[in-house]
Amino acid sequence: LWLLPGLGTAASFQFCALLNVLVGLAARRWIQTETFAEPRLIAWMVRPVPALAIVVFLAVPASSREWLLTLASTSTSRSAPRTLGEMWSIARINRTQILEIAEDPSATVVVKGASDPGSKFRSLLVNSKVDASLTADLTTEQVLMHLGLLFHPAPSRVLVIGLGSGVTAAEALLYPIKALDVVEISAGVAQVARHFAHKTGALFTDRRVRWVVDDARHFLQLQSGTYDSISMEPSNPWVAGITNLYTQEFCRELRGRLAPGGLLTQWCHTYEIDDECVRLILRTLSSVFPEVRTFRL
Repeated sequence: LWLLPGLGTAASFQFCALLNVLVGLAARRWIQTETFAEPRLIAWMVRPVPALAIVVFLAVPASSREWLLTLASTSTSRSAPRTLGEMWSIARINRTQILEIAEDPSATVVVKGASDPGSKFRSLLVNSKVDASLTADLTTEQVLMHLGLLFHPAPSRVLVIGLGSGVTAAEALLYPIKALDVVEISAGVAQVARHFAHKTGALFTDRRVRWVVDDARHFLQLQSGTYDSISMEPSNPWVAGITNLYTQEFCRELRGRLAPGGLLTQWCHTYEIDDECVRLILRTLSSVFPEVRTFRL
């Protein structure tokens, strides 16, 4: 909650390593008694450890610390390299593609792609997993919002859960709506979203938009009012913490915030998930909402 936002992942690891060294040395002095005689060789080897640890901590340049964050963007959790050399090779390539890194208590967020202004080769990674892009994911991000608004006769208030690249939320501004609430749990995602501004238009300047950095469940419990359209694209169910957005309890919360005739549009993965999990998600939605339609994009 404090080290990661304040120091970053790499420096936090270094700080904790240094702290471990100092605690170990303190414990060594504490357990020394007259009945325990430490061998001279060990004593001679241990003496320079504190100074060496401090030197290493201070001497490592900021560019070297970025290697840890670079490795965090290689998606090794999904397709692990076979050798250490292969891992460093992938990290070296990825390092040249990183445009920005942001960290908060919930995630390490990386924007990768071409640095050319207006480039379509941009992707957003949350904890090393691609959660939005301007290539393969772009159509899905756009169509999701249109499904919720085209089927409503007169949408006025819209809620988007999860900012991502901001493309989905931006599509809502093409309609004559009065208010758009965008709720994003990660402050890091909100920070780097400007890298996709050339595809999101006036999303960051339109006065109809209200930005909220908060957990969607907490936001809905504290806010009053209803929405004509609620849209969300939760990450894969196997990602830690995401399953809360697939529960029956959360579906009930969403239905309670829909105005008469309101619609919920939710994207569901069909990759890296088995058929039974897909059926479970649909059964959960059907147990709360009186009518459910599926579209394959």
